Amino acid sequence: MNNPKIMICSSGSPVIRNEIDLSEIISSDLFWDPFDLPLVLRGLRRLHFSSLAPFKDKWLPSVNAINSVENIIIFDGLLSELTLPHIRKITDAKITYYFWNPIKKKCPLNKISNLADSVVTFDPDDAKKFGLKYFDTFSASISFVNSKNRKKFNPVFDLSFVGQSKGRLDKINEISRICNRIGINFFSYVVGSLNESRQFSFVKTKPLALSEYEQIFLTSRAILDLTAPGQRGITLRGLQALAQGVKVITDNPHLLSLIDEQTSKNVMIVEDFFESSSQERKDFLKSEYIGSGDLIKSKFGFDNWLLKLIKI
Repeated sequence: MNNPKIMICSSGSPVIRNEIDLSEIISSDLFWDPFDLPLVLRGLRRLHFSSLAPFKDKWLPSVNAINSVENIIIFDGLLSELTLPHIRKITDAKITYYFWNPIKKKCPLNKISNLADSVVTFDPDDAKKFGLKYFDTFSASISFVNSKNRKKFNPVFDLSFVGQSKGRLDKINEISRICNRIGINFFSYVVGSLNESRQFSFVKTKPLALSEYEQIFLTSRAILDLTAPGQRGITLRGLQALAQGVKVITDNPHLLSLIDEQTSKNVMIVEDFFESSSQERKDFLKSEYIGSGDLIKSKFGFDNWLLKLIKI
């Protein structure tokens, strides 16, 4: 059976680019990243889109490419909001607009809903609040090189966190203090503002490359999975860890409702971590992963996830 032709539009995400490189159903020439322009040209494009000037389609993927597909999936972002109206004008393909981030107050949701055929969110609370369709996120893959060398990585860290600050600094700092006190090797690399970096030594102003993140991830016994304030949708990080045989300490109990009983033994809720004894924390982090990540890969792998998403 032939897979439907799908175009992916996502702004500046190395995770999506990596998934396209590894995908068996998406051609790389049907992936469009609006960030693939020098900064000056991105500024000119934004001005052009905000004006009444014609020929805006020159900033988009080729008309032939757009018209060759049956489905277009657009991941949320500022550039996605700007380009959606212009893509809609030149195609009758089904457009699915996917929020893989919490919906912000300034988001032009009505406009998006009028232009897209299907508007879907990863967060069940946002789905209920805004009357949208709900669909869990996917499990991000490991890049080909690191995936090939997966068994060569030995644990270096008991626990790690790599991500943006997003209002999580106090909780990360508290967990760091607990780990230091009881001899748990916790590594954290948080991308935040210059002011935040002056308050917390683990905050940096530049993100890690995807390959650097993956090496930290694959040399960790467990990862810390913290959601942004007000978020209940599960993160890429949590599913990715479980799929790779890495344990998870999370503040999102919703994750447990999506996984099988055996896999759930590899998950500890942050509140339980705070309330556990030092020995219980160490026992969880030092013990081996129970089972394998094959069920997570099968259920939440990117290609299977895409084929389900376009049916919503």
